[in-house]
Amino acid sequence: MDWSSLERFTMQTTFAALANRYWP
Repeated sequence: MDWSSLERFTMQTTFAALANRYWP
């Protein structure tokens, strides 16, 4: 896995976690 994929995956998972936390 390259860093670009890892960074994109991290951003998506973080955004999803925040969305699920604030907008259930």
